[in-house]
Amino acid sequence: MPDVLISSPGGVIAVLCAVAAFWFFVEQKTEWKMFQYMPPLLFIYATPVFLNNLDVIPASSEVYSGLSKFALPVFIVLMLIKVDVPAAIRIMGKGVLVMLMGSAGVVVGAVVSYVIVHRWLAPDAWTGFGALAGSWIGGTGNMAATAEMLATPPEQFGLAVLADNVIYIVWLPILLASKNFADRFNKWANVPEDRIRMMDSAAALMIEEEKAPHMRDYIYLAAIAIGVTWISAPLARVFFNAMMTSAPGL
Repeated sequence: MPDVLISSPGGVIAVLCAVAAFWFFVEQKTEWKMFQYMPPLLFIYATPVFLNNLDVIPASSEVYSGLSKFALPVFIVLMLIKVDVPAAIRIMGKGVLVMLMGSAGVVVGAVVSYVIVHRWLAPDAWTGFGALAGSWIGGTGNMAATAEMLATPPEQFGLAVLADNVIYIVWLPILLASKNFADRFNKWANVPEDRIRMMDSAAALMIEEEKAPHMRDYIYLAAIAIGVTWISAPLARVFFNAMMTSAPGL
């Protein structure tokens, strides 16, 4: 394996931060119409792949596992910290049911698809389908937990990871670009006008007067985000152990 240009953890983090900052800067300064259909997040996601292929950054690094294990939960807390959950549920209405049906559909779809193609697969391929369904419901962490619970063999888990990434690469651009067709979709789905106005009004309430943050504001955010992340990890283990104790055959 050839040596990469930047392999130190600090250097890899600097490159990833620079990539994210670069694409947001380009969007802000150029206002290219392209970004309406291909948002910066898509380029931020794809650029490190090209940098790895060009031997600029490594394919595996302790930074990646650290970001997914620690930084990602912190960022999720920061994104959700101002969300009014009861108001969101009221506004979404049937959307909550749609999300639940989507999760159930993934589970059922995995079973149905396996039944259709299982004759051409290995006898233990069902464990890979289960791990893949776990990923689509709860992300990579849930995929790993599901694979462990199902005792998924390494070769089947590898195929599940490959399928997960291929589908993600295809689905993500479609998902990000779909916001530009929201009006047409609303008409096609017969979304009531009053519900759209309700969502717009709720979004308007989130617009606040901008003010320069103080250092204490950053400290508050860091304390809340890191604290919630730290507490959530042992709580998740407690809930999981309780679930397995109450339903050992699950």
